[in-house]
Amino acid sequence: MGEGELDLLPMMNVFIVLIPMLLTSAVFLKVTVIDTNVPSATGTAPADAGASLSLPKTRYQDIIAVMDVARASGLPSASLLGASMGD
Repeated sequence: MGEGELDLLPMMNVFIVLIPMLLTSAVFLKVTVIDTNVPSATGTAPADAGASLSLPKTRYQDIIAVMDVARASGLPSASLLGASMGD
């Protein structure tokens, strides 16, 4: 080889090994379709539009009691700063 030429054979060997390794270790995601009910263009409301969503209530007094027990036993402190107070 001449003085100004690069030896690309070692780099090609790295890619020959690297590409199949990356392809075999890739995580293939399952593509799913979520069926939704799109409102019609006439603007009529669906039959269950007035139904309220029933969510469970969080029992904050129980959470605070558990946090107090954890604090008394020497565990690291916890906080309810990120919890929403939707009582």
